[in-house]
Amino acid sequence: MSYSSCLAECDTDLLLDASVFINLSASGAASAILQALPHRALIVDVAASEVRVDSKTGRSDSDTLQELLASPATLDTVTLDANGLVLFENLVLELDDGESATIAAAD
Repeated sequence: MSYSSCLAECDTDLLLDASVFINLSASGAASAILQALPHRALIVDVAASEVRVDSKTGRSDSDTLQELLASPATLDTVTLDANGLVLFENLVLELDDGESATIAAAD
């Protein structure tokens, strides 16, 4: 059986929002999955903060985040530039912080 991926056809970083990260963490194989990807994985600092706060629900997503961030080759954080902040401020009126920041960073 062979597998194909559209990821092989693009050359940009992968930007994860909090929901994607939580699902990745729930897989129990987040590190292995990220290391298998052909591109660098990033999470916006705002989305990472959402994951850290969400640890109060009893899940270990915050621990997984810290472990992955300890190895920037696996996962790294980005912050919004001035243009991203303007877009974020417009989007956050209708979306949550993490989604807004992720869209703004991708723009």
